[in-house]
Amino acid sequence: MSAHATLAELLRNIRTLTTFPPVLVRLNLALNANSSVAAIAEIIGSDTDLTARTLRDANSSFYGVSGEVDSVTEAVEMIGVQNVRNLALATNAMTLFPGISGELINVEAFWRHSIACAVSARLIARQLGLEDLQGFFLTGLLHDVGRLAIYLYQPDDGKRILEEAHKSERYQFEVEREILSYDHGMVGAALLEEWQLPASIIYSVRYHHEPAKAPPGAGEVNILHLANLIAHEMQLGHSGVAFRPNLSDADWSSAGLSGENAEEIFERVDADYQSGTALFNGLF
Repeated sequence: MSAHATLAELLRNIRTLTTFPPVLVRLNLALNANSSVAAIAEIIGSDTDLTARTLRDANSSFYGVSGEVDSVTEAVEMIGVQNVRNLALATNAMTLFPGISGELINVEAFWRHSIACAVSARLIARQLGLEDLQGFFLTGLLHDVGRLAIYLYQPDDGKRILEEAHKSERYQFEVEREILSYDHGMVGAALLEEWQLPASIIYSVRYHHEPAKAPPGAGEVNILHLANLIAHEMQLGHSGVAFRPNLSDADWSSAGLSGENAEEIFERVDADYQSGTALFNGLF
């Protein structure tokens, strides 16, 4: 791909070279059709890898299950239909960007940061009494996926962006816009739209660095913004940014919390980070 490809050209290249497994396509269609738990379990059961991962996830300490879940139907009922799809999609996303140069980013550290952001978003949402906790988890997990797309498909531009961000001590998304005319949040949001994820997730990923610019009604972006800063503050993994952004009282308040909650949330994030990382063992 030539340097400075447009966002449309980048997405077209990704679409050409990456495909979802047929079982995930079937699972997504079934969910959109509001299929029954039995139908969802049948689709999962048709794929050995997805069956094994679903059962492993259901028995993970991340879900706090007491006793053993030994059937796919029981696993789907316990985790939830949407959550099974979310985990399957996240698992697949981790395999879509192979071969990125270690000079650009440490992919394992990247995904560890993403998991820390995911568990942070889930905990914040729970603290606020919100529903769809696993939706917040998925949002955190995929919030920086656009960065990987740039590094894989435009490595020369990726290297230049990193160098300029280090040299000028600016945020990477600002340098991305200067060089590419778009940033990794825009790339990630476009990818998630292709994957037919909810608008709330798409907007959160698009504006996670600048939540004040999100359209009205996209309040979830403040949660993702705070979760990302918490993951940076705790130094769990590394997203590959040139320098770590600061976490302020204003970031807590914009998400509906107080900085007084910090110590408690940090402790809970640290505990959930361990079990959250175990969900994706062997993938990075």
